[in-house]
Amino acid sequence: SIAAMTFAGVFSANNKTFYLDADVSEEFQERLQLLFPFVNLLSPFLTAALMAIMHRRQFFQKHLAFSLHFWTFQIALTTPLIFLPPTSIWMLLGFVGVSVAVTWYAYVAHRRVYPMSTTRRIFSCFVLLCSIPLAGILFTIFLLALSSLW
Repeated sequence: SIAAMTFAGVFSANNKTFYLDADVSEEFQERLQLLFPFVNLLSPFLTAALMAIMHRRQFFQKHLAFSLHFWTFQIALTTPLIFLPPTSIWMLLGFVGVSVAVTWYAYVAHRRVYPMSTTRRIFSCFVLLCSIPLAGILFTIFLLALSSLW
């Protein structure tokens, strides 16, 4: 999760793995670290917008409530992973376990909120699960552009 990565210092100056360039200034990294938590605020809105496109006949508030609930569940599951060493087998097993749990939870929660056929539900859950990396990619691009202007 984005919150877990921010808390763990993935984007800190001590972690050279996530640098795009070895000569990236420390000031740039500090700006990025200040802006990055806003992704946690904006990601549920992106997911709610995707759900609104998929389920047009329902109010946006329903999609937003569902999205906030889904993102809260995901963050609650991924936050304990920050205490695992990043190169350990336990981290890999943790990510696999979280991925399975989030996929299962997306299907069950979606089934309770949106009545529809199983085929449509699977497609809608796929879109819901794709919103997680899509939010990270879009907002990282946004933050990089914003931090370069700042």
